[in-house]
Amino acid sequence: MKGNPMQDRCGAHCRTTGHPCLNFPMLNGRCRMHGGKSTGRPTKHGFYTQNAMADRLELSQLTRDVNELASSLTAEHGQNSQGKATRRRMAIEMGAAQISLAG
Repeated sequence: MKGNPMQDRCGAHCRTTGHPCLNFPMLNGRCRMHGGKSTGRPTKHGFYTQNAMADRLELSQLTRDVNELASSLTAEHGQNSQGKATRRRMAIEMGAAQISLAG
């Protein structure tokens, strides 16, 4: 880039026309489409994946505990005709009641 920056052009080869790009360049000498501001989406691996796996493991364990509590509560009260969602909701309510009594 020499002289007036408004006279400079990107100059990247356009695949569709075969001519150089006529957009104004940024500081790196290319336009926003041929040398853009972003380097792409940040990659998340390693530490983030380990956290996600730990969260999923904890969630699945909590789900198992709730289902076990629901089945034990329905077995105690003899309410086997209820659906799974109703038993789970009842177990959650009973668990919340036990927590509020303990705390």
